[in-house]
Amino acid sequence: AHSDIPVLMASISSGSDAVLILKDHLIVSSIALIYQKCKVRSLPLFSLDEGSVNGGACLALGVREHDIGKKGAELLLKKINSSKTEKIISMKKLNLFYKKSHCLEKTVKHEKIILDSATNLGHKIIRM
Repeated sequence: AHSDIPVLMASISSGSDAVLILKDHLIVSSIALIYQKCKVRSLPLFSLDEGSVNGGACLALGVREHDIGKKGAELLLKKINSSKTEKIISMKKLNLFYKKSHCLEKTVKHEKIILDSATNLGHKIIRM
């Protein structure tokens, strides 16, 4: 429940360097609160989905929701037009979603390293 989020945030170890959230509906729907709690504790907030960056995370590595929908529609059309069973696919082209205004100074000072590393690994940088 959303009421568990403050308890969860309070339980983060004082020795933590950052917070990474996974793509979970309850967590992502509470991103604004998580962002505020991280900001108070000077903890960078990273995620694995584009929407979390809009809501408060500094950066995320993942795929665009639009691209997931598009690929799903393509697979559905293939299935409708064929009796062949389609394989499960993985979307391997990842993007680095980055919103500098959500980043703490300690993250921003490493911005060049982060963005260069993502580019060198073949990830598209999407500044939000």
